[in-house]
Amino acid sequence: LASCVSMAIDFLIAVPLIAVAPRPCHRTLAYLCEDTINVCTKCLEETKQGGALEHWNRTPAPEIATNYWKFESGRSNAADMIKAIRADRSHHLLVNHTLAGLTSAQRAKIRNAGILPDTKAQTKIPSQ
Repeated sequence: LASCVSMAIDFLIAVPLIAVAPRPCHRTLAYLCEDTINVCTKCLEETKQGGALEHWNRTPAPEIATNYWKFESGRSNAADMIKAIRADRSHHLLVNHTLAGLTSAQRAKIRNAGILPDTKAQTKIPSQ
């Protein structure tokens, strides 16, 4: 429950900030992604033989990760999950740095083409 509340608070803060100051917000998100990538890489280094996290190679990936990343059931481990997280964050890193580099006119052109959502219209949490 605390995680859901935290995500809701983050969402309520992030969406208006992105609407008001998209460039610094996207740049900050990109830097956070970069940090996550570095942490994942360090974790994966520790999964190598003799590393502190070597047991992650034998620990099954959680079902939620197996479903989300469409891992083959029963054949993925925690290290595979960390690799998938790192790849996902790498994609978000590139997207956020790209969005941070766009001018207002470029953003408007992309938004009008339907590629980017209108962040000003996303100020409330959708019902589940």
